Amino acid sequence: MSLLKSLKGQILALSSACLVLALLVLTVANFLVARSQARDSLIEESLATAKSHVETIEEWGRGKALVVAASVAAFDDPEPVKTLALLRDAGKFSTFYFGFADKKYVFSETRNLPADYDPTARPWYKQAAAAGGPVITPPYISASDGKLVVTFASPVGAGSALKGVAAGDVSMESVVATVSSVRPTPQSFGFMASSDGKIIAHPDAALTLKPLTDLAPALTSDKLQAAAKSRELLGIEIGGRQRLLTVVPIAGTSWMLVVALDESEALAPIRAMLTTSVVSSIVVLAIAVALLAAVLTQRLRRLTQVRDAMHEVGEGDGDLSRRIDTHGEDELAQIASSYNNFAGKLSGVLGQIREASGSVRVAAEEIATGNQDLSGRTELTASSLQETSASMQQLTETVRQNADAAR
Repeated sequence: MSLLKSLKGQILALSSACLVLALLVLTVANFLVARSQARDSLIEESLATAKSHVETIEEWGRGKALVVAASVAAFDDPEPVKTLALLRDAGKFSTFYFGFADKKYVFSETRNLPADYDPTARPWYKQAAAAGGPVITPPYISASDGKLVVTFASPVGAGSALKGVAAGDVSMESVVATVSSVRPTPQSFGFMASSDGKIIAHPDAALTLKPLTDLAPALTSDKLQAAAKSRELLGIEIGGRQRLLTVVPIAGTSWMLVVALDESEALAPIRAMLTTSVVSSIVVLAIAVALLAAVLTQRLRRLTQVRDAMHEVGEGDGDLSRRIDTHGEDELAQIASSYNNFAGKLSGVLGQIREASGSVRVAAEEIATGNQDLSGRTELTASSLQETSASMQQLTETVRQNADAAR
């Protein structure tokens, strides 16, 4: 606290406070700007990552849809089985088939189906007939091998002229693998969801075809679709960690690919930048305070000298012949010059007083000498008077004796 009582300490404290405030404002401003830029960069990078994988899935879907569309040319063949088998193998379908409007059906391989099997009652047939164009059915788990499967279907004809539907089942293993490969950071992942709020693909196979709320209670299809339209990051907690979701719709489907960035990892560079800024600010502050203290010590040296000299003068021990350096034109130089003038004039006044005191001392000594002479003469006079008095007494005694004798 004693330092704050001095002018140097007060200037140093005020300057340090201003410097701390300036560095704090600069650090906060840099952090906010960097965070905004980093967030924009995260959005761009996440979108780029998602789009690259979406393009792979879209290409996969287009390829399957083209194979199904090409099969329509064989719809009127009397024996289309061989053609269906070729299309199945070429398109890597698990099975390929035609469903006719008269409830007949043809598969690319022999199937043991119930005698009352009606292709027109199947979801893929109804969906294609209702759409009047190529469709992709919602994914489902195959009863034969337990794999995730989707059906590509295309109607042949439309309305009352509908002849039937060409369709093929294909495993989504490659799609699941593509989604699982989305891993921008160690704790980040990707998943694919449908517009009806179900998880289609996720690194955790147990979540397949489960509702989005099983992944995160607050996660809904509407939020994902809104994020896809706004192209903004959707913040949500998944698995006890805060995530930033980037959503990209998959063309030709009702699916969405979601990149779930781990917020802690994604913003780690920003935290590192903030830490670096804080450490740098502390170092700059320490250097600036040290330099300022050195400059103040140097610049206020003359003021300290004036203070010490005035203190010595006040205590009566001052050397009035001492002069302070007046180099420069600042206020301290003016104060030093004023002190030098004050000391010079005071020294002159004291010199005059000293001379007057000497004269008074000499006069006093002369007066004392005169007094001593006068005292000596007075003593001689008194001695003479005593002798005269004695003589007078003797004379009086002689006269008295003579008078007695004359009687």
